[in-house]
Amino acid sequence: MILTTPTAQELLNKGSGIDYVLAATEPGVSQAELAKTLRSIVSRDLEVVTGKTFVAENEGSVSRVIELFTQPILAFGFISVFVGAFVIYNTFSIIVAQRTRELALLRAVGAGRTQVLGSVMLEAVVIGLVASTLGILAGWLLATGIKGAIGASITLPPGAPALTLDAVVVGLLVGIVATTVSAAIPAMRATRIAPVAAIASVAIDRSDTSRGRRLLGALLLVAGTAMIVATATQAISLGLAGVGTGAVLMFLSLATLGPLAAAPMSRALGSPLPALRGIAGVIGRENAARNPKRTTVTAVALSVGVSLVVVVTVLAASIRSATQNQLSNQLRNVDLVVDAGTGFATLGPEAAAFMRSRPEVARVNAIRYSPVMVLNSKDASAARADKGPTEKGNPVGESEFVVGLDPSTAFKVANFEDLTPPISTLRTNEVMVLKKVADENGWKPGDTIRVWFARTGEQRWRLAATFSTLVGTGAEYMTSIQTLSPNAPKEIDGDATLWVTLRDGVSPDQAVRAIRPELKKVAPAAAVNTLSAYLTTRLAILDSITNLIYVLLGLSIVIALVGVANTISLSIHERTRELGLLRAVGMSRGQLAESVRWESAIIALVGTVVGLAAGIVLSIIFVRAFDQPGVVPVVNPPAMLLIGALGAAAGVLAAIGPARRATRVDVLSAIATT
Repeated sequence: MILTTPTAQELLNKGSGIDYVLAATEPGVSQAELAKTLRSIVSRDLEVVTGKTFVAENEGSVSRVIELFTQPILAFGFISVFVGAFVIYNTFSIIVAQRTRELALLRAVGAGRTQVLGSVMLEAVVIGLVASTLGILAGWLLATGIKGAIGASITLPPGAPALTLDAVVVGLLVGIVATTVSAAIPAMRATRIAPVAAIASVAIDRSDTSRGRRLLGALLLVAGTAMIVATATQAISLGLAGVGTGAVLMFLSLATLGPLAAAPMSRALGSPLPALRGIAGVIGRENAARNPKRTTVTAVALSVGVSLVVVVTVLAASIRSATQNQLSNQLRNVDLVVDAGTGFATLGPEAAAFMRSRPEVARVNAIRYSPVMVLNSKDASAARADKGPTEKGNPVGESEFVVGLDPSTAFKVANFEDLTPPISTLRTNEVMVLKKVADENGWKPGDTIRVWFARTGEQRWRLAATFSTLVGTGAEYMTSIQTLSPNAPKEIDGDATLWVTLRDGVSPDQAVRAIRPELKKVAPAAAVNTLSAYLTTRLAILDSITNLIYVLLGLSIVIALVGVANTISLSIHERTRELGLLRAVGMSRGQLAESVRWESAIIALVGTVVGLAAGIVLSIIFVRAFDQPGVVPVVNPPAMLLIGALGAAAGVLAAIGPARRATRVDVLSAIATT
């Protein structure tokens, strides 16, 4: 939408102000020369920059916004690669086991260990190269489709997205390195196959008896847990990298220690099957338990995705519950909320004046926001130690948002929990601070808090009181509008939200129906809702983000399920003779297919149960380390049971194809297989 300057100034409450002016040079005049001339003409409080600088600054701002999306997407991409590594490892382990006689014969005719290792690793490199190339092409096609979908809403450059050299190189490196690293242990195992193994036909998995496995698994578990706890409690400052490293170590420990418990877990989870499904259930259960290492690696790949789903589910439920409880309690005297609905847009003075004039309304409390630089907090001191006392001529401190309230009504409309000392108003140049923030900085009521505004410079505010939980706006600093307004940038110096209390006997729904059409005439950008509707809208934003994360995590779960199907398919090939014998002694095709499906379901259920347990533990650690007032872990048992049921069902679906292939095994050919 393009508006004339007067119309835009009126709708955006700009008065006669403008945001910026664009100027073009005459031929032969450089941008730097024009900028120098303009600086000598305009007021000193105005900034003059060249067009190149202006574009670079805007590109930087856009890049920072884009990074909010690209970084999480990259994180989920690496999660998928991590899950895929388990699938690749398991596949190569099975292939090496199936080639035991072939590799032993090579050793018997003179092949050295280095040659055997090289052959397996070369195979991994080729597979990684082919798969990475296909993945790059698939990613580019997906990006083209996404660009087309987004282009329907916003203007984007024409044509297909560029497939840069950096993207190709990174994609190839990630794919090839992930494949070769995953294949390295099976390749090393292949070099230890003795020539005498050429006369053997069966390999027995004794990984659950290995003392080295137990020691390594215990060390990985301790290291991973320590890393997660230390990062979550901020004992070390590694952020998401520390949490991710700890989680990787934890899941590697599960893969290492898993064979110790895989067989007992498989038999325990499959214990009802013999009574319910007869011989098909017995065989499915025993096949899942017969190779603990294979079952573990396949299950852990699935447990990574499941545990992350659990973490997201618990974290979202905890934040949702805290938000709902806090707003319902702290704003229990608020009947209606009026806001502009987007970002930091302001309503203009007309909205508050109109609401105060309505006969249904008893009180109106206006809310304003402004960025501020806190100068005497611990984080501000740390920033100055890192950057120096100033940056681009401005003092270095801690960037925060401060909320301005109407002190005549705020304490009657909102409930400030544990207000210490109990005050009933805010005087000029007084501020309230969240107790947690005050304690971290060693502040107490009566202390002076130094803040800096771009408009007016340094201000000194007296700490009037502390409060224990965030109130409605989520801001840790609250002052009066009379204190905030003279300092806030003019562009956002306006009411952002109105908390409204109705007169006794007036229904919120009835008030909304009466007020909404009239308010639109006065303030077209204003939206009025009941408190419950406002809360639902805010929670819907959280739900949308959560659903997007579920979609991204779904990719890792799909990869894990492909691994389950792959493992079952390879194990069916490995058990060709066994399947033929079962058919020869009278097992029907339906029973054989059912046994394969139950085997897959048990493996998937093992991964789901492990993922549920790990996810619940991790989510509780994360939520408690979140350390936000009122936010406590909320573990919903029905949701956990649903995740478990979906995991088992997905295992059954993943086995449909392998089960069909098992039923097509030719009995005579299978029996003759050696």
